[in-house]
Amino acid sequence: MPLILDNIWHRYDDTDWILRGISLKVSPGQSTALVGPSGSGKTTVLNLAAGLMNPVKGNVTRQAVERKGYVRSTADTAFVFQAMNALERRSVLDNVAVALVGLGQRYDDARFSATRSLNGVGLSHRLRESARTLSGGERQRMCVARALIVQPTFLFADEPTGQLDATNTAMVIEALLAGTNSGTAVLIATHDLSIAERCDTVVALDSGKVQ
Repeated sequence: MPLILDNIWHRYDDTDWILRGISLKVSPGQSTALVGPSGSGKTTVLNLAAGLMNPVKGNVTRQAVERKGYVRSTADTAFVFQAMNALERRSVLDNVAVALVGLGQRYDDARFSATRSLNGVGLSHRLRESARTLSGGERQRMCVARALIVQPTFLFADEPTGQLDATNTAMVIEALLAGTNSGTAVLIATHDLSIAERCDTVVALDSGKVQ
């Protein structure tokens, strides 16, 4: 079932409307880019779509789907942030495995799955190293591996390449879009039009509306 935002209006407290009647659909196995200037509402759309908050008006509909694969735990949603959050003193492998452990999977099974996920983002050579030794691009790829390992129905990425150079940007986006191969719906907020061009659909926001 797709993620559907239907006529969404939103504002914070007594401020002016940030979103003004936004409607969009993100289908399973498809990627969508949200583009627009700062303050256009991209992050707000992500938060509403993920269920982190409720819209003042309108409806958000999403439904998790069950998929089979080497990962036995799945999640409704997963996030990749620009901040690249990490457990600094733990290994790269543990930083990814923790996502499955948090869903109740055995530690050994989680580490096995994490190894495969990290191989998929080109980090097989850094598994045992501390997360604090990674470069910015490597850290973000680790975060993508952690998000994808739970086979989320919906993956949200908020400016995931904002601090990266062109080479690492390409690697991170490649890893994110690979999630669609297993049926994940990927929604990316970005200023980078070259990233948007890689997505199946582009939604342009300005002044709280779809342009």
